[in-house]
Amino acid sequence: MITFTKMSVTIMLTAVLSTIAQPQKDSSSEKRPQFVIATSIGLSEAKKDEDKPYMFSSILSADFDLEGNIYALDYKEAGIKVFAPSGRFRGRFLRPGQGPGEAQNPLRLRVSPDGKRIFVLHQNGFQIKEFDGTGNFVHIHPLPKQMFGYFDFLDDDRLLFVDGLPFGQKSYANLKVYAIREHKFEKEFAVTNKDYFTGFQRFVVREGIVWTCPGDLMGLQAYDLKTGSWQKTLALPEKYIPFKNIRWGQNFQKTRLWNYAQPFECAGNIYVLVTRQQFTPEPQGLLDSPLSRRTTLYRLVGEWLVKEPDFPAFDFYPEFLSAQNSRILISSSPYDLYPRLVVLELR
Repeated sequence: MITFTKMSVTIMLTAVLSTIAQPQKDSSSEKRPQFVIATSIGLSEAKKDEDKPYMFSSILSADFDLEGNIYALDYKEAGIKVFAPSGRFRGRFLRPGQGPGEAQNPLRLRVSPDGKRIFVLHQNGFQIKEFDGTGNFVHIHPLPKQMFGYFDFLDDDRLLFVDGLPFGQKSYANLKVYAIREHKFEKEFAVTNKDYFTGFQRFVVREGIVWTCPGDLMGLQAYDLKTGSWQKTLALPEKYIPFKNIRWGQNFQKTRLWNYAQPFECAGNIYVLVTRQQFTPEPQGLLDSPLSRRTTLYRLVGEWLVKEPDFPAFDFYPEFLSAQNSRILISSSPYDLYPRLVVLELR
């Protein structure tokens, strides 16, 4: 049996009243982490020689290493520029050509998981060239077929590729696992008969699940990496507008892409960046620049995609390139006046 004294009851009552009197913390007022601009790289003109490395002709791909250094692939120059996390130019390697330290029509680059190797997809997607962290040539990896799409590392010896519909075929596997040392595709999955826009499609691999948003679809799809089986599709809270092909002039056809979504992982969360575009009723030229572009960020919370407020606004049309830890890389689009790179940090 427990016996309470008058004094103990008084102390307990005082404690309870004190707790009630304390102002309760409003969880809704807590400051949420937000993406802020940490570094901006790019100049419209070089007023002195030391400004020249900060000018680009066409940023097609970029990635981080483990120290946060930035490797940016300039497509037209067929060169890779290296910048410190602060944005300071550190050097460059690669040049046009077919020699060991050269690349022909380079499309994309990725830094290996150990941060010590750079892989460049070139020769119009038929080869991958491997370089060490200082830009010295290491090896050529021939591909069994032409690959245009995005790729990333699953581990030190395997890559995951996004593939498109081959000419003349009615169905294909949208995702392919490539064994670097054996020079072969060891697995193919996500079979479809839709011709996706592989230039925009990205993926995130987390706990054995591949998350991707194929083509211009407004949905986040999940596949089991081990079995290749489809798991689920989570709809984005965005109206889907199918792409449209418009014939322009005698010999040209333009594809209007109204929307597309790109998943990435940052600070332990999966995000999806949705891009929406508006165009004139008819193409105004070969470039067919959008009238406007809007980006909206969503975060995966359980089975829902929740809109993240206060994503930074830009004075250019942003394109997502890469993510690492709490940082992501954004570039300007080919429609903008001059190419730029921006590092966003989650703070």
